Amino acid sequence: MPVANYTTNTALTPTSSLDAKRASPPPRPATPSHEATVMRLSKRQEQIIEPIAEGYSGKEVARLLGMSPKTVESHLQRVFDRYGVRSRAGVVARWMQSKHLAAS
Repeated sequence: MPVANYTTNTALTPTSSLDAKRASPPPRPATPSHEATVMRLSKRQEQIIEPIAEGYSGKEVARLLGMSPKTVESHLQRVFDRYGVRSRAGVVARWMQSKHLAAS
């Protein structure tokens, strides 16, 4: 889109591809579908998050599921990365939100 140059009464047009990129706004991302917003977890990740959401510690979850506490922490770290959160509270909040979206 030309920009008016008021001092010489001529139109200025983008001269390089960089100027052209600056002249037009970036495209808006597509709105994700309902299915795309629901993050799928593995069955084991679900089994670990359920007791975490109830307040169990990693060691308690490990005992409950018959696995090493390190394995529980490893699964939780993958869920943190998938959900883009840094805390167990964040995981639980995103997991509950995901379950709510899946149910509706």
